Amino acid sequence: MKKYNIISGINRGGTSALMAAIKEAGIPIVGFKYPYEFKFDYMQGGQVLRQGVKKDGGLLVVDEAVRDRNPSGYWEIPSICIGGGLQKEHEDIGEDGNVIKIPLDTLPSSDPKMINKVIVILRNPLKVLWSMLSIQGPERKEETTRVGSLALMYNLMVSLEWIKKNKIPFTIVHYEDMIRKPIEFMEDICNFLGRGDPKYGAKIIEKRLDRSEEIKEKYIEVERIKAFYLEYGWEKKIDLIELKKEIDSLRKEYDK
Repeated sequence: MKKYNIISGINRGGTSALMAAIKEAGIPIVGFKYPYEFKFDYMQGGQVLRQGVKKDGGLLVVDEAVRDRNPSGYWEIPSICIGGGLQKEHEDIGEDGNVIKIPLDTLPSSDPKMINKVIVILRNPLKVLWSMLSIQGPERKEETTRVGSLALMYNLMVSLEWIKKNKIPFTIVHYEDMIRKPIEFMEDICNFLGRGDPKYGAKIIEKRLDRSEEIKEKYIEVERIKAFYLEYGWEKKIDLIELKKEIDSLRKEYDK
């Protein structure tokens, strides 16, 4: 059975930037630059659409606005990122040791026997929330902010517990370090994966700007994730069962 190296993180958290840098460093990756430009029956029954994606003659085509927002591409596979994670059905993709992107909320659905190592990239959640809000309409601003704050905590903690439970070698890196010191950052990445030339990966990072701001909203959920990330650190133990109940309750509140 092939074993793949995984890049994982939260939505808008830097996974696409890291995949692009790894590719430039000469480390083989598996994923499409704009992964929605193919027959939509490749996806789970052809039913899943994302914001910025439209049907056109049997294809899913990425809007120009999405291209402009991320010109370096997304480098992902929908049946893994949106579907059920990395499974036996994906054994025919790429080669042993290739790098695949899997979002944190999908990672625990994967087959751990197919995973060699995991790199988890974290980003200041206040900037993640700002970035999420910048691509959504104002009518969902409060819901995205409150539910999103708790979901970020939950998905990260569940995924880290899953990685540890399955004794998968992993490392945690930070988006801010990638932007501030790209050479040193890519040296750590290449050393962890045991291959690649960091100076080439760093070149594409140096062209990227950290354009996001910190969210200004003062909801209690935002203050909680701010404390969780900036004061206590991601390793703080939290009651995941109670947190999941709280998220579900909050979502029902907005579904009314």
